[in-house]
Amino acid sequence: MSLARVKIGTNGRLIVPAKLRKEIGLSDGMTVVI
Repeated sequence: MSLARVKIGTNGRLIVPAKLRKEIGLSDGMTVVI
């Protein structure tokens, strides 16, 4: 998993690209709280 492709949203959460979400097993549209 390339963390370089993970962008930090203005709300302080990680916006995970769809491809990475699928790889790490997160639901589509889910955000990861830092």
